[in-house]
Amino acid sequence: MPGMMRRKPAVSRLWLGGAFHLVVTLATCLTVSCALADDEAAARGRRLFETGVGRDGQSIVAVFTDSGTPVPGKLLSCAGCHGRDATGRPVKGIDPPNISWQNLTKPYALQARAGRSRLPYDEALFLRAVVTGIDSSNQKLGTAMPRFRLTPGDGADLLAYMRELGTTTDPGITAQEITIGIALSPRTSELDADVRTALNLYGEEVNRGGGIFGRRIVFAFEDDHALSGQSGALHDKNILAAVVGGAVAPTALSDDIPLVAVRSDAISRRPNAFYVSAGLLGELGALAMQAARELGATARLTVLHTDDDAGRQLLADLRGLLLRNGGPTFDAVPLADRSDAAADETVRRVRASDAVLFAGWDQRAPGLLARLDPALVLLPGSLIDALPDAPTRMLVAYQPGAFFVQRDTLPKPVQRTVLAAARLVVEGLRRAGRDVSRARLVDSLETIQRFDVGYGAPVSYGPQQHVGFTGAQILYFDAHGGQAVQRAVNVELD
Repeated sequence: MPGMMRRKPAVSRLWLGGAFHLVVTLATCLTVSCALADDEAAARGRRLFETGVGRDGQSIVAVFTDSGTPVPGKLLSCAGCHGRDATGRPVKGIDPPNISWQNLTKPYALQARAGRSRLPYDEALFLRAVVTGIDSSNQKLGTAMPRFRLTPGDGADLLAYMRELGTTTDPGITAQEITIGIALSPRTSELDADVRTALNLYGEEVNRGGGIFGRRIVFAFEDDHALSGQSGALHDKNILAAVVGGAVAPTALSDDIPLVAVRSDAISRRPNAFYVSAGLLGELGALAMQAARELGATARLTVLHTDDDAGRQLLADLRGLLLRNGGPTFDAVPLADRSDAAADETVRRVRASDAVLFAGWDQRAPGLLARLDPALVLLPGSLIDALPDAPTRMLVAYQPGAFFVQRDTLPKPVQRTVLAAARLVVEGLRRAGRDVSRARLVDSLETIQRFDVGYGAPVSYGPQQHVGFTGAQILYFDAHGGQAVQRAVNVELD
């Protein structure tokens, strides 16, 4: 017994130690789980705030009190009026208030619009205002403020994001530096080095002028392999925004990262992506419009396209672009496969055309081109590396500012285009102000109008317009000499 009595405390201590360890472990797991749940709720809340899409992936419903007509929330997102930073921005004569959580919850009455005051908000009062339009002092909000039909889950997500918004500094920003990621397509080492040199020289120029409100600009380079998920320097945690210089798909970067791409066909459409030009679509639209001006409204235009999902989507986008701009209709003919019979059928269908527009280009295209005899051959410059032989006049579309006159040398001015995208980011940072964030950068980019990026046509943006320039520069080429035969024509589209 005495021995047993002496051993009991030891056993008890051992058991208590194990219990304590178990409690700590459970508490740690619960803390991590709660943190992950909070992060997920805040991420959903951000999507709701910026895009009007709820927890179920569908657009929430908004209603104006003066009409009672339901409107998709994605057309009336919180950020659309109050800005992505929630501090408010004038929209079509309306001056939305600052709805940042810090401002809403200040522990004293604040002067509201129309000369009245309001009491501080709490979570319940905030959701009541969003859903019913009644503010913290039981007064009706203005008629410009929609009433949103939120589920309890959507309300919790929105609150999670509102409490977080503006309380932390976005990645890529320190007191001394702002880091911008640069994503380039695989190219020759000489060209890649030239792009890096041009950007670094530009960064030095900005920094010599005081940087951005005293912060230096730093460019962090990465290739498309790293952006696709392999090892590399670019990551959400160390850049504020990214410049995309080629046809890369930065799947490793979340939608939170503002992107500025040289061309709209370089990356998939994302809510925080901006494009210097419309790329291939702009070239095709400009060529079709110019052909209609040259040949008349009754001329028959045929578009040769690749017979795949991407080719068919491009055709649909082209039809929409031409419709908006009062352009011509066209017949669509898929590029023939390798068989002689298919090629003969393609030629037969195209022969009656007055102009042929190539929306796709591969090893089959030059052979087909040699057999066609339209009044005009229309070629997007981004699809070809050298001018082909053609039976008649050629119109070739390039991004404005790119003058190509030799048949065998069609250099692609990557340095200038990537530099143009970088200049656009810097202009957005300057407009965003000293307290820059990713949200404010996106908002400021949407205010840019007729800005000269140093390459091609001036660019303009808006909340629903993220392509800076839609159109192309048209050059007329002699079919056999490979020389431009008249002055270039700029075609700009809406």
